Order: sequence, then structure tokens, then C-alpha cells
Amino acid sequence: MLRTGIAAGLAAAGFVTTVGTVNAENVGDVRWTFTAQGFVESSPTVVDGVVYVGDESGAVHAIDTDTGRPQWSFQTGAQVRSDAQVVDGDVYVGSTDGNVYAIDAASGEERWRFETGSYVNSSPTRVGGIVYVGSEDGNVYAIDAAGGTERWRYTTGDIVTTAPTVVDGIVYVGSHDRHVYALAAADGSLVWRYRTGLWVNSAVTVVDGVAYVGSDDSTLYALSATDGSLEWEFTDPDAHVISATTVHDGVVYVGTDDETYGVADDPTEAVLYAVDAATGTERWSFAVDGSDDTDDWQFHASPTVADGVVYASNTNGTVYGLEAATGDVVWAYETRDDVWSSPTVVDGVVYVGSDDGTLYALEGAGDGSSVDSRVELGTLGHHDGWAATAAAAETPTTPPDVGSGDDGDGTNGADRSAAELERELAETAADEGGQQELVEVDLDGVPGMGVTASLASLGGVSYVLKRRLDRLEAVDRLEAGSENEGESQDEAEKAAEDD
Repeated sequence: MLRTGIAAGLAAAGFVTTVGTVNAENVGDVRWTFTAQGFVESSPTVVDGVVYVGDESGAVHAIDTDTGRPQWSFQTGAQVRSDAQVVDGDVYVGSTDGNVYAIDAASGEERWRFETGSYVNSSPTRVGGIVYVGSEDGNVYAIDAAGGTERWRYTTGDIVTTAPTVVDGIVYVGSHDRHVYALAAADGSLVWRYRTGLWVNSAVTVVDGVAYVGSDDSTLYALSATDGSLEWEFTDPDAHVISATTVHDGVVYVGTDDETYGVADDPTEAVLYAVDAATGTERWSFAVDGSDDTDDWQFHASPTVADGVVYASNTNGTVYGLEAATGDVVWAYETRDDVWSSPTVVDGVVYVGSDDGTLYALEGAGDGSSVDSRVELGTLGHHDGWAATAAAAETPTTPPDVGSGDDGDGTNGADRSAAELERELAETAADEGGQQELVEVDLDGVPGMGVTASLASLGGVSYVLKRRLDRLEAVDRLEAGSENEGESQDEAEKAAEDD
């Protein structure tokens, strides 16, 4: 494996870091590798001496942490980017075939599957007897963990790719409709929602009554977990705040990309930020510069913290270990392809997947395990700590008596039809301020292949993004109506319909 010459390789590729140096002395050693059937973009979950991970072929693998040998593999119908949740002897995972699967952790046999209306790239979260998960059909689902039957669903205004985080009877989740939602875990009723300026691809983390989440509008938000009011915001004006947030010891760690579409004119740096959890001020930052390269470098994966080291994956193929206090590089490992997988650390071993088709078990900088909120709340990859907490948790039966409980018009928004949702969003957008994206989900009878998904699968990601932003502009004109000089409401409505 690539263990030497990493500093020279990074310099030759045009990468620039704001602090620290990568050299042969701080490159991680390989304990073992496991070759999967295609890319490994899901984040490893490590429970009872077994690491669970999905791959491009649709397989979910259970691998012995000591030897790296597979114990079993389970085949879904399409790619698995979802991270496995392992609780009480069962593995829960989503697939781009549109299903959520429950698999026996010991044997690898299917216990049940639950069908949604589109891709499930969201990672399931189980608390008590309920599994919570999002789907690109726009819904957040609560599924009975024992039998795989639906308890409730909540319909958002666009696709849901982020993993739910469940704390104190509330499900926190983001949507591409620009909102962060807090839903009652018991029945899916709306506790509150907060509107950001662009899509929410970042999973929420909740610590000490504050919900932290990033948005593609370049902002990291700190919101009251109780009522959704804004505590503070931290903005990188040149990038999307995309990684799932995580918190440890009073610091929020979050990553951005260098894909500036919709927020800036020129390519920029992908940055990992350490932000004070109480004040929203920057502690330090670590950057990878992609401005002279055609590739899109991203800190898309969520960081994790172990032994005072922040481990963070970048799509340049490198997993960095940064000193938590300063951001200096103290450890690094370079894979052979992009890394979208969030690392999980258990007993000093860093587990992470790569698009080179490999799951890596690497000797870390210490001998401890992940202690940050993302892992300890089971949001994206986890270890035994969350597995025990989730299994012991009581199944929510009564909605919490907090928050406003409405979308701004006195309704809770649960189980709404697409037409009701679009009408409601159009009516409330002006009151909320800023822009509102209205998105139709059209599956055309093919599970997982709506209009957006079909274009993306054909390599039309940039086209989809541009059409989305063009639609935003048209909807803004529609909402403004006759207040826009030189354009009638009919003209604005036609533009929105054409897009």
C-alpha cells in the first residue's frame, strides 16, 4: 500500500494544507485490507468484533476485525451507500434499490425488507423498537424494528439523503427542500422546522440541547434542539457545508467541498473546520486546494475524534489525522481513489472505505475509540457504545410537548400528499423569507428512478444542479408576482412550469 512519498505526491497534485505536514513518519500502517465488489462509500460500523460495510455491487459485508476475513455477505438489488446500523443482533441498511433491509447479524440472513419509493442513501437509525430512515422519495419513515411494518411517515418537499439523528424523543433530519426538521419520534408530527438557504446534505448532530447542521448555502447552523431558534451561524462564503457535523469537547467539526456551484464563481478550497460549539467562532481550519485541478475535492465524509485526533476523509483519496487542539497533521493514509466513507475508530484501528474497492483497517495515532457525537449517536457508522444505548432505549409512545408543532399555518405536515405539500410551501415561502424550492417527485413506475435520479445516473449531475437553480429563480419570480417590474405573474408561472 502507499505508505511512502505521500507528501511529495500531494504537493505534485497541487494540494495545499493550511497547517501541518504530511510525511513518511506520520503515515498510518495497514493492519489488513478487504477487497469488496466495487467502491466502498458507506461508513464502517464496528460491533462485537465485526465491521459492517456496503459496496457498489449492492453487497453488505460482515468482516472479522482481527483477521479481515468475511463472515458473510448479503446481496441487495443495487448499490449500498447507506451506513449499517447494528443493534440487538440485527443489521439495518438502505440500498439504492429502494429498500431498507434488516439482516441477522450472526448469519447474514434477511429478516425483512421495507420498500420505499426511491433510493435509500440515508443511513437508518434505530432507537428502541423503531428504525428511522429517509428516502429520495422525499419521506422520512419510522419502521417497526421487529416486523418491518410502517409506523408513520413524514413527507418533506424534496429528497432526503441524510441520516436521521434521534435524541430525547425527537428525530432530526435535513431535506433538499432546504429545511431541517424536528419530528416527534412517536408519531412523526412536526415539532419544528428551520429553513436554510439551499439543500441540506449534512446530517444533524445534537449535543447539550443544540442541533448542529450544515447547508449547501455555505453555512453551519446551531439551532435550539427544543424549538429550532437560531443560536448562531458560521459561514464559509465560497463552499457548500456538506459533511455530517460532529461535536467533541465543545468543538464542532464539519467539512466543506470546493464545488462552488450556486455560491461562488471560482473553484476554491475544500476545508475542514473546527468551530467553537458555544460561540460559533473558528478555532482552526485545514484546507485542500483543488483550484488548479479538474477534480472536485471534498470533505464530504464526517470526521471522527479519538485520542485527541480528528480523522477526516477527503475525496482526494487521503484520510487525515489532525491534532484536535491545533489542526496540525499528525497522521495520514493515502488510498488509491476517492474517499467518501466516514472513518470509525475502535481500539486504535481506523476503519474506512475507498472508491478503490477496499475497506481499510489502519493503525491509528492512539489506542482509543471514536468519542464524538456522530458516532456516539449512531448517525453515520458507529461502534458498541451506540449499539448498547439504542438497544436499551425505550420505544417512543408520546410526542414531546415542545416546539411550535406547525409549518407556519397550524398544520403538522405529517403524511401530506405531494399536492398539499407544494401548495403549502408556496403559501408559506414569503412568510419565511428568502427562496423556496418546489420539487416534484416522478418515479415513472420505476423504483428509484425519478427524473432527478435518472439524469444523475446518466452523468447529468451538473445539468440537474443548474436546472434546480434555474427553477429556484423562476419560483422566486412567481412568489414575488406583480411586485417584479417588467414581468407579469403569468410569465413567472410559465417559467417555473417550463423548468
